[in-house]
Amino acid sequence: MIPEYIYNSKTYRLIVFAVALAIIHSTAAWALPESGIEIAGMEFRLVTILPGTFIMGSNSADGDERPAHKVTIDYGFDIGKTEVTVAQFRAFVEATGYEKQGWAWDRRCSDHIGTVENRPCRNPRFEQTESHPIARVTYYDAKEFCKWLSEQTGRPFRLPTEAEWEYACRAGTNGDYPGDVEQMA
Repeated sequence: MIPEYIYNSKTYRLIVFAVALAIIHSTAAWALPESGIEIAGMEFRLVTILPGTFIMGSNSADGDERPAHKVTIDYGFDIGKTEVTVAQFRAFVEATGYEKQGWAWDRRCSDHIGTVENRPCRNPRFEQTESHPIARVTYYDAKEFCKWLSEQTGRPFRLPTEAEWEYACRAGTNGDYPGDVEQMA
């Protein structure tokens, strides 16, 4: 279980954002609540998020999380049902020859969050299987991954905005925090 002080921090959400690489594209042609695409032998499951309104931020949080305010997402979008896996990212790397560079967020233990220089995603310092979420990817890696998905499908893929991510993550909950992560997952 993730300690609340870490789970509720903006830094943690940035890590989740970078790691998750949630995939979004327009739902104009996709009306199903859940769908899938196959690229390079990998299946990507997508969930349709319907338009709606939620309260973003918190009046009791620190800094830029204040004040709590109403946000309306007035369009539907599809988002990856799960984080991008090691196998899915590997398919992208093998298909394109992409080589990750630069820094990425690092969480070595529960009380240390920072950056690490030039640590390749294929060697994250901990054991991963093909079905684990890809680790140590940068914003630029994520953008290149989305660009590849767009090229392969002919549909626009991109990273979610902070509001889109929080709206999808909240799964209909309200309050200062999205809810019990263990229960929601």
